[in-house]
Amino acid sequence: MQKVPSSYKDLSSSVFYDVGSNRFYRSLRHAPSLYNTIGAFPQVLDNKVGDLYEVEAIPFINYYYEWTFEQFKDSAIYFLELLKELDTQGYTFSDATPLNVTYLGNGRFTFIDHGSLIKKESEMWPAFYQFLKEYAYPLLYLSEHPTLPPLSLLPLIASKDWMFTYKPKLSHRVSLKYALLKSALTLSSKKSLTDFSDKKKKGLSNQYRYNIEFFLDYIKGLNHKFPTTTRWGNYYTETVLGNDYIQNKKKALLEFFQIIAPEVKIGMDLGASDGMMSEHIVDHFPDIAFISVESDPLASKDLYQRSKKSNILPIYNSLYGLTPALGFSESIESLSKRVSKSVDVVVGLGIIHHLMHEENLSFDKILVFMSSLVRPNGHMIIEFVAKEDPRHQLIANPNYPYLIDLEQWEASLSKFGVILYKLSLTAYRFLYLIKR
Repeated sequence: MQKVPSSYKDLSSSVFYDVGSNRFYRSLRHAPSLYNTIGAFPQVLDNKVGDLYEVEAIPFINYYYEWTFEQFKDSAIYFLELLKELDTQGYTFSDATPLNVTYLGNGRFTFIDHGSLIKKESEMWPAFYQFLKEYAYPLLYLSEHPTLPPLSLLPLIASKDWMFTYKPKLSHRVSLKYALLKSALTLSSKKSLTDFSDKKKKGLSNQYRYNIEFFLDYIKGLNHKFPTTTRWGNYYTETVLGNDYIQNKKKALLEFFQIIAPEVKIGMDLGASDGMMSEHIVDHFPDIAFISVESDPLASKDLYQRSKKSNILPIYNSLYGLTPALGFSESIESLSKRVSKSVDVVVGLGIIHHLMHEENLSFDKILVFMSSLVRPNGHMIIEFVAKEDPRHQLIANPNYPYLIDLEQWEASLSKFGVILYKLSLTAYRFLYLIKR
């Protein structure tokens, strides 16, 4: 077995991966039944190797810097509600980093670090400062910068004390809730973190709970004001291609998935817009989860809302810069590397001409990128938009240096797999099913 790179810090609760069996194991501080009873962790299974217990594998780990503001905010609420529940059982968390929470789809989060669970020995909240640094202040910051994705927080959070110099907008600074938040920040540098004042109060446990209730109320009140319109937010609802095109695409996707569904557990939709096509697939194939990547803020927000009722894992990210590896010695893998281990089919609908003309990419370079995101022997479903298509002409780069014709496209496709099927969606749009 090999140690998981992200598990290098905590030697008493390390995670190991067995390549041969594709199973995860970890050491535990508490009885396995405790984690399973709480129900917020990946399940601890009956299988055991030495002192290590097998734990349920999460199909795809995703992180807060790949989410929308709403998703990040919901994860904070989930974390605080979980703290409340643990408090009634005499436990708490030693950490308060959002990296310990991942999204499962269907509106569900889970807490992935069994090692953070500790017995509550006093009324001090051990992770008080970390919660301020990585949850409360980042959410305040994003609420005031509606066009920035959570990915923009990474340099700030890496700075040790960025919250002490951050100056919110006047509307926040004059509020009583912000005054309490600022007071909490001041207290976080002191030893006693049980309350927002130095006054001794009767019933110390209520102070710990008061802190949690305050943050719940504060975070629920933070709002993210998006622009009213964005470039791609209404791509499908306002498309000039008409309803026939949408219906043809939906029908073609179902035909392809009826063929490959037995081999697919996780798919990936690149440039998913508001999630219409991702949702269409998972509605008909509920056992398949879909990682749906979109960079438009309004579309991403809608995509997350849709995910609360479906098996969709939304990623708020740009295809031109997927999230990089992070941490010491790249202990947290890049998005590309994570999906390449998990994805059985990658879907690219109406994105090829954008990659061509916005990035000056050849067909081969585009297909190197797309094929790298799917496991060996997996599939690709790609829509090709010919140069005669009105949408293609609208964004065409007059200085594009490579050939654009259909024959050249299919010749490139053949370098990266076997073309199993080709369906016409319109006179100038074609959908391909390719076996890697």
